[in-house]
Amino acid sequence: PPPAALLHASGDALLLGRDDPLPAGTYYLDGSGDLPDPRLRRCGWALAWLKPSELQGEWRMAGAFYGSLGDDEPHTVPRSELTAALALAKFTIGDVIGVSDCLPVVNGFRALHHRHPSGPNADLWAALGDRLAEREGGFDLRWIKAHATAADVAKHHISGQDLQGNYVADVMAKKGASLAAVSFGQRTSLGMTDGLAWKVQRRLAVAHSLATAAAPALPRVARTPRIELATEALELLIANSGHTFTRGSSWRCLECEAEVPRRLLRRWLPTNPCAGSGTGARRSDGAQLLNNDVIRRVNAQTAHATHRLAAHRGITWCWRCGAYATTAAGSQGHVVRLKAECAPGMRSKQVLKRLDRLLPPKYGSDWPEPPADADLPDAGFPVRPPSPPPERGAAEGLPDDDDSD
Repeated sequence: PPPAALLHASGDALLLGRDDPLPAGTYYLDGSGDLPDPRLRRCGWALAWLKPSELQGEWRMAGAFYGSLGDDEPHTVPRSELTAALALAKFTIGDVIGVSDCLPVVNGFRALHHRHPSGPNADLWAALGDRLAEREGGFDLRWIKAHATAADVAKHHISGQDLQGNYVADVMAKKGASLAAVSFGQRTSLGMTDGLAWKVQRRLAVAHSLATAAAPALPRVARTPRIELATEALELLIANSGHTFTRGSSWRCLECEAEVPRRLLRRWLPTNPCAGSGTGARRSDGAQLLNNDVIRRVNAQTAHATHRLAAHRGITWCWRCGAYATTAAGSQGHVVRLKAECAPGMRSKQVLKRLDRLLPPKYGSDWPEPPADADLPDAGFPVRPPSPPPERGAAEGLPDDDDSD
């Protein structure tokens, strides 16, 4: 039980000795703090019970135990509420019900915090668990609304007995908090200390303001002007850089074959002008370059003018998009992609990587043997032609028949 110096009684409790337990029944619990300042706050707890009044339907206080928290523990209202529940478990025998307006304590008891104590009040939860383990009889806590009124009784939110019991417990808890209240002299001394601290803070603020005003102004760092996200600004950057892009999730230049993600384009363009067609020459074995006009015709079809074509041992391909067609004897070839406008994509990277390694564009295949009557010359493995690509536009000379497949 709480120390004897902190335990007081009222009503019928005055007739009970320290070792006389309270009988089974319903008891009202409450905790209270006197001041909002945590440095001055002192908290009290109370355990009260009622008996019927001479007037029908009314109740009055039968007795109460109340006290304050100790000087060596934090004075918080939840701790005083839990102390009242611990006092109920220690001072009673038999089946009892504690009625409290502290929802955290009631929910914590139902969540079995007394069996698995944790948090700032773990010591009280552990003490409650130890007491309940050795106590005889049932023990339960019930929640009611705090600071209820007669209007709540009329609306059946709370019973008249619970209203009176909660009021009595609240009054006695405040009385318990007053037992350890800070003296007037201590409050006055603390107030004077706070006043001096405020003066020091105000003087420091004034000194900081004067020092800031007297200090030389730091040079402002010039910021790079922000490029507006309008389409006109992007088109202007592209025009000034000299790049000719095919657009998609990644933009690829048809001149220098640089590839940039769309989200990085505005930051990349000002510092990376187009290097021209001479910088993108692919690997070669030193053979003579093929004339683009000679290989533009594939299997009686004409490739689109935007392709940059090359041929080797019966296979014609585009150095930009990786589209290719077979022109070996007995094969109709697949020239649908070469007839369409050049459009580099993810597949282009795979094909062009193989061609960079002098491998055929199709995975798992070999270079075919060129036919004896081939229309296309084979002067070794070609490089990308150094001349600028033709202007993008419609294909010239494509037949209207659909036997291209």
